[in-house]
Amino acid sequence: MTRPAGSDSLKVSRRAKKDCAFISFEPVFWERLKMLTRTILLGVVALAFAATVCVGQVPESEPVIKTTAETAEAKEVTFPYVGELMGSDVNIRSGAGTAYYRCGKLSAPARVIVVGVEHSWLKILPPAGSFSWISKNFVELDPDNPGIGIVTGDSVRVWAGSDYVEPMRSHSLQAKLNKGDQVKLAGEEAGKGDYYKIVPPPGAHLWVSAQYVKYIGPVPKPEPPKLPPRPEPVVEPEPKVETVVKPAPKPKPAKPAPPPVVKPKKPSAETIRLKQCYKLAEQINAELKKPIAKQNYGPIKKALNAIKDDPQAGKAKLYAEYQLDLVGRFELALQVDNEIKNQDAKLKNAREQIKNRYAVKVENLPDPGKFIAIGHLRPSKIYTAETGGQRYLIVDETGKITCYAAPADSASGIDIDKFINRKVGLLGQAVKDPYNAVSLVKFTQIVDLEG
Repeated sequence: MTRPAGSDSLKVSRRAKKDCAFISFEPVFWERLKMLTRTILLGVVALAFAATVCVGQVPESEPVIKTTAETAEAKEVTFPYVGELMGSDVNIRSGAGTAYYRCGKLSAPARVIVVGVEHSWLKILPPAGSFSWISKNFVELDPDNPGIGIVTGDSVRVWAGSDYVEPMRSHSLQAKLNKGDQVKLAGEEAGKGDYYKIVPPPGAHLWVSAQYVKYIGPVPKPEPPKLPPRPEPVVEPEPKVETVVKPAPKPKPAKPAPPPVVKPKKPSAETIRLKQCYKLAEQINAELKKPIAKQNYGPIKKALNAIKDDPQAGKAKLYAEYQLDLVGRFELALQVDNEIKNQDAKLKNAREQIKNRYAVKVENLPDPGKFIAIGHLRPSKIYTAETGGQRYLIVDETGKITCYAAPADSASGIDIDKFINRKVGLLGQAVKDPYNAVSLVKFTQIVDLEG
């Protein structure tokens, strides 16, 4: 501060002393603040530069993979890639979820090829040992290559195979094949019921939980074949010209060697048996076109059993067993048809016998028009010999009394007891009985209608 002009002495109050102290401190404070700001700016620039250098060192083609279940859904992952199992007995399933049946198990450090993702499930190519099912009705075995089948229809479904699920209950569709496509049978025992066990065709996939698979890297691209080094051209020396005195005699042309004799390859026993199966299948179709009464599968069954029992038949054995099963069904239908015919014949015979017996009975029946009363004869318990005047009852089929009966004077010699409880017809005259609601028949003749 500058001293003011005048004679008054400088009076510094406490407030002025504080202001002076503040004023004397202010230049130092701002200097230190500037230094601190400069240091912070230098640090920020250094960090930005370091981050730029670090980012530049990361290869652009290397994906950033997490180890959680969301790994396969990261946008940085490029399919297909190689994954490695991280657990023991991890289930490989037919679909993306635990509701789908398991098709096998894998343990670390087995590796799989991942081709897609759905939620927390990875879509993989079927690992070694996987198989599929296809209906035998749409596959014909190749006689020249028994391990190969030819598809005979269009849009034939292929199902995910499992050792834990029967073929007919396998519901996970893997692929659809068309006529002419080839399938490879899986192992010797490739037939089970109505299905063939085959190697999964192209387009088939299985699924595994992403939490048990870690990213290894992209699928290595196949290296192009290396070409042999190109040979350098050989420069031949110029031939020396020599004076020919006498030409040498020309050699006689050699006789051409006879062509080698190619012997035809003998077909294997398996191929021969397969061809026999195809011929027998044609015979089965021919028998089916005949009327049921003329169908006969005996010789066909005998030939098929011979193929089935042949230890060298190979895959022809499966085809023979399948055809034998079909023949068994056809023979069962024949047996049912014969049973129905026999039952019809027995029923017809029984009807004829009933008709004949009925005709005989009808012929033996007397003419009901000549009888005054017809019914079953019963003794009366009211009108007895003790009460005077023996009478009898005539009752119908329901037991109802239709009339009373008593012999006329001209019929006193008839033995009535032998007609008791039998159906009879009475000849005579009906008279009114004033003491009863039903009439009284004075019969002169009695006829046994059951005799």
